[in-house]
Amino acid sequence: MAKESEDHHHVPGVSAHWNSCQQRNGSEPLPYQNQKLQQANLQQRRLWWAEGNRWVNLRITTRALKTIQKKGLGAYAKSLGIDLAKI
Repeated sequence: MAKESEDHHHVPGVSAHWNSCQQRNGSEPLPYQNQKLQQANLQQRRLWWAEGNRWVNLRITTRALKTIQKKGLGAYAKSLGIDLAKI
């Protein structure tokens, strides 16, 4: 008995057609995408600390700046356990 559709050029695991993720330059496609590590958006800011009646220089994220605008610098530092008098 002869096989119905015998293909001598078939390699197991390789399709004869282009895969959607296969590159045309012949390199193998990666099974995952490279993930770039996101850095925090840090800003150098001089903020007024009302309770200490002085300016405080901080390197702080923009997300933390929004929280400070909402809660206040003293309350935010207290919730994080930071003593602004030592800064």
